[in-house]
Amino acid sequence: MKFYSVIVFMTVWSCALFTQAEETQASEIELDKVIVKGSDYRNSAFSVHDTEGSTATKSALPLLETPLTVNIIGEELIALRGATSINQIVGYTAGITPETRGSTGSRYDQLTIRGHDPKFSSYWDGLKLLYNGGYLGLQIDPFLLQRVEVLKGPASVLYGANPPGGLINQVSHRPLDYDETVVGLKTGNRSLVSATFDTSTVAWDNNSSGGKFRLLAKYNHRDGQPEHTEMERRVIMPTMELRFGDNTRLVVKALYQHDPSAGGYGMQPREGTLVEHPSGKKIAADFYDGDINFEVFDRIQKGVGYQFTYAFNDQWAFNQNVNAMKNSLKLENVGNNFSSLRKIEPNDPYANGLVRYILKSDENLDFITADNQLSGIVFTGPVTHHLLFGFDIRDSSSSRITGKGVLPHDYILDIFDTNNNQLTDHAQALNYLEEIRSVETITRQLGWYFQDQIKFHGLTLMYSGRQDKATSEQVIRRADTDTLISQLEADDSAQTNRFGGLYLFESLGIAPYISWSESFEPTVDLDKNGNKFEPTTGEQLEYGIKYENAIGNISATLSIFNLDQKDVIRPDPQDPSEKISIPGLTTEGFEFEADLRINPQWKTTLGYSELDMTQEFPLEPELDGKTPVGVAESTFSNWWQYNPINDLTLAMGIRHVGKSQGNEKNTFTVDAYTLFDFSMSYEHRINRYPVKWLMTANNVMDKYYVSSCFNSDVCWIGSERTIDAGVEVTF
Repeated sequence: MKFYSVIVFMTVWSCALFTQAEETQASEIELDKVIVKGSDYRNSAFSVHDTEGSTATKSALPLLETPLTVNIIGEELIALRGATSINQIVGYTAGITPETRGSTGSRYDQLTIRGHDPKFSSYWDGLKLLYNGGYLGLQIDPFLLQRVEVLKGPASVLYGANPPGGLINQVSHRPLDYDETVVGLKTGNRSLVSATFDTSTVAWDNNSSGGKFRLLAKYNHRDGQPEHTEMERRVIMPTMELRFGDNTRLVVKALYQHDPSAGGYGMQPREGTLVEHPSGKKIAADFYDGDINFEVFDRIQKGVGYQFTYAFNDQWAFNQNVNAMKNSLKLENVGNNFSSLRKIEPNDPYANGLVRYILKSDENLDFITADNQLSGIVFTGPVTHHLLFGFDIRDSSSSRITGKGVLPHDYILDIFDTNNNQLTDHAQALNYLEEIRSVETITRQLGWYFQDQIKFHGLTLMYSGRQDKATSEQVIRRADTDTLISQLEADDSAQTNRFGGLYLFESLGIAPYISWSESFEPTVDLDKNGNKFEPTTGEQLEYGIKYENAIGNISATLSIFNLDQKDVIRPDPQDPSEKISIPGLTTEGFEFEADLRINPQWKTTLGYSELDMTQEFPLEPELDGKTPVGVAESTFSNWWQYNPINDLTLAMGIRHVGKSQGNEKNTFTVDAYTLFDFSMSYEHRINRYPVKWLMTANNVMDKYYVSSCFNSDVCWIGSERTIDAGVEVTF
């Protein structure tokens, strides 16, 4: 890895901007500065949700004093970039490889953090959105979010079972402190029609109590990138915030999100995308490997939750966070069967034919998650202890009936002359489903955790410890005969720890830090012989340096980490429908990120990362020491915003994703790609009503690229250009 050359390059490149920004008179940006550092902070029971970076420690510890790497993407950037998915929100974040499933992965948030897959699960207001192991992965629409926080590295010590790369926490909008209604309309290419409604009101407010309400609603419809597909979403989220005196607050929310369709979920052959097809032809970016008569994705997410806070005094408080959800999915799909191309007719000069699978699944997932916290401050002479005691629980019950089969040769698809209307007899198509299985799963996780953040002048020391107990039951039967195939009862437990230290040289704004943390992931997966896999564990050592200048217009973080994971469960490269366990994965990485406000008109963000990831596979010498697929060796991003006048914002970004390995044996690589984005917003008034116009363009140059490959036969084409334009009126 080119760590030292990269550090020199980044240092030289940044110093020029840092110098320019430092020379800006403090008075010029006084109105825009935000002070996020300091030698002390209150327990502030009501501030944790409102404190950026609270995901890292579940406290109001400033980011500059946190010995961990945290990225925050606020609502201004989410809106300015026109983000409609988590992939678009975090696409400029160092250490993340976005769109690992290309343009066809819009229905899920598929990416990697420090080389590790979050596995269809993210967090919503600090609580995990659980996953059922099938096709029912959940999403939260970005319109509902105030910000997104990315915590990198193992986080099991505060959150329980979690992959070691990190987690993404989606923080919801709260009711505003004033009355406001915003109505938005948007259109764009691929027949986009979108409407949004956001209204907030203060019902009452006096010295002893208060009540605020907010309602967000959205409708969105767009043609999918694969031809013949559509993406549609209807979402509504009411929120109520009640204050009882100065020490008690209750926030209640509800969610209804319905996706009647979510684009395609196919794959493209390697020949004709990443490498040239023998015929010299290229597969189109809107290639669709499915069938219009067997394309259903109907997902419904319903949930209620609350956050309750009671402050005993200025030092001690109790917080309870609860979320309950009921989710369902109906899925019918035809797609690439992970196989090489075949000749459609024996005398054909080239192999143009795609053998396809057929899949049907009906799924349900119900769960409740709760986190209880007691936090307080204890003074021992000049030393301050910020204590956190927590107990959390996850309960889930899921069921799915899934059948899959391979379509006969009669339904082979010509990749250059596609006929996506072959399965005209739906009843006959169902006959091609092979063994249909019913899977019933019940899981529960209980966790107890403790954290002590010790502050002594500029020194911050942190210890976190947790004990987890996870139980699971799974019964698999043949759906047609009710014959038992397998039955599993598992009981796993683990202790995880995290240590961290940081020293803030406040006069310089420099804070070197170091941390060590562990992760834990139990599983209900079985190998092909019906044996349960061991829980996956991980540990990371990270060290680096943070910087923030006195007036708050420059901040930067340099981090280096080593991440080891043991007993890793992965898809079998020989049979993707099965899973295998490998002894371990080792990741060495480097990240650099900077945020600069050069002057009142210009600001920019910069991110760069490198990853070196290898797997231990002693039973397969050809795979031992190789790099997993879909993990970029490096990423680079740079986002610029320019305000020539107060009401006009122009922005442009560049995203570079380095090459990745294309198969398990590392015999070929997926090419690096570079994309450009553009955004513009203008605000003015019509009569007394504020009006905001917004235009965004992603992948402005409409670059054709392959985002990743699964094996030597299957790859995924990246997202083509999208252009959106809209208007918002505030009442």
